[in-house]
Formats: sequence, C-alpha cells, structure tokens
Amino acid sequence: MRKCLSCNITFDDENLVGCLYCESILVKIHQDQSREDVAPSAQGTESLPSKKILTHQNKDYLMGILFRRRTFLSSFAFSCNDIKRSKKATRFLVQPIDIGYVVKIPWLVVDIVYSLFFHILHSRYCPLCNTRYFIFYHFQEAQHPKDACEYCQEYNRISDEIFLKKERVDLRVLRKESEEKVRRGKKSAFFDLTHRNIKLERFLDILSILISIALYGYVVIRVSMPIFAEIYQF
Repeated sequence: MRKCLSCNITFDDENLVGCLYCESILVKIHQDQSREDVAPSAQGTESLPSKKILTHQNKDYLMGILFRRRTFLSSFAFSCNDIKRSKKATRFLVQPIDIGYVVKIPWLVVDIVYSLFFHILHSRYCPLCNTRYFIFYHFQEAQHPKDACEYCQEYNRISDEIFLKKERVDLRVLRKESEEKVRRGKKSAFFDLTHRNIKLERFLDILSILISIALYGYVVIRVSMPIFAEIYQF
C-alpha cells in the first residue's frame, strides 16, 4: 500500500508513484501500519480542495491514470458512463468540449453524433443502478436487464471509491469480486477497465491527431491558394 503524506490518503495500488490528487511522491506502508507511525506530522491535515470538489476533467484524469493510461477513447468512455448516472442529463454533449478537441476533430464528430442518439435512445431510468439506459421494445423487456444493471452498479462503486473517499482509496474488494464474476462468465466493469487494448487506443489517438493536422492543412491551402494566385498571377 502507498500513502500520500500531503493529502493523508492511502492507495492500495503498489504501482502508483505519485499521488493522484496532488502529485506528491507516495510513501510505501504496510496494511496494519497506523497513521501516527507513518505520518505524525500529517495529523489533522484536511484533504485537498480538489479532493472535495472534482470537475469532470479532474475525474476523467484520475480514472485514466488509475486504470493504466488516459487516452481519447478512455476519456470518451468515462464521459459516456458519467452522463448516464442521473435521471436527467446535465449536458447535451456526452463529452464536454475542451482544448483537447483541437487535436481530435474526429472525436468531436463522434461526440456530436453519439450525443444526438444518446438523448433519443436513453429514455429509461433504473433507480437500482442510478443509470439511464435504452431498450428495443420488440426484442427485450422494458425493465433494465439484470446483468447490465449489475455492471452499472459495479462501475458506480468504482467511481464512488475513487471520487468520494476522504482517507483511503481501496479497490481490492472490487478487484476480487471482479475476478469472481469473470470466472462465472459474467461481464465486469473492473475487468474492462484494467484489460483495455492500450495499443489500439494509442493508434486511434495518433490517427485522430494526423487527421486533425491534415484537415487544418487542407483548410490553410484552400484559403491561401486564391490569395497567392491573386498576388503571383498564376
């Protein structure tokens, strides 16, 4: 286990080097080691403001860093799950527009198109998992399927563990439950988060950047050619 002496928060991930919230170097501790033995100077230290109030971008960053790596696809997937967690959507676009869209124009198109279909299709709400979902009336029952509901509940527990805890981020119980689900042949949100195809996601990132650059180049050429033609008479 590792602990941040600045935030006074404990993480169960041994691979972490820096704190997810303040980027301070983490100290390795044993599970049964008391707070006083580890950080006597940190007694009474309050959590950072960012730990109390996290923006969508903060949460996206934390989820990406904690589960292997943050990519364009992982950010979009997080936004999809985030916007479902309420009876009514709090925004139109699934993924809020930020400066990152400068180099991911294809994802902007995907975001707009997906958002249109999302608001049309996700008309049902499940109070058990606090998630909006869609159904095809002629092919499945009107209620939220049990497996899908359990999947959403698991994802919500993961999010709450990361974003709501004040003293400790411990995913070991969820990890064990996930392993049991996979053994029984069920889908697991924790498994999906920890077994992503990073190579494919990196390829999509590079492809998105190259397409964006090509589009910018095309626009510049289309705008500048008439100007140069007027100046040099060709």
